[in-house]
Amino acid sequence: MRVAYLGKTSYADALLLQRALFDAKIKRQKTNQRAAAAGQAMLAPLPDTVLVLEHAPEVYTMGRRDTSSGFKKDGAQPEQKSTLSGKKVELPSFHEGVKVEKISRGGGITWHGPGQVTIYPICNVQTLWKNCVGM
Repeated sequence: MRVAYLGKTSYADALLLQRALFDAKIKRQKTNQRAAAAGQAMLAPLPDTVLVLEHAPEVYTMGRRDTSSGFKKDGAQPEQKSTLSGKKVELPSFHEGVKVEKISRGGGITWHGPGQVTIYPICNVQTLWKNCVGM
């Protein structure tokens, strides 16, 4: 597995890189499947990659479960109980002028702000699972 530290990166640029890495891995996997079926030599699989970065400028990402109704323009928001700990946690406040990116992943709204490290793994989960089960 390789790790790439990107420093401060816009959400759009990070997403383009994720898609390019993912598409390349899928293309190589399909090429190897065709080669194996034809009895030909296969290419080495592309390595799993982890991107480490800080989003700049700050951004909200909104998954398929649109929870934007919880935002209030004045920044005030009710507390919500965490489903994991049962503790009350404060949801992120809406910041005027911060871009909201609608994305295809599951989940609700995630805020990516200054100093927050974000990690994006691009990996073959089936291979990782096989390696874990074999331990």
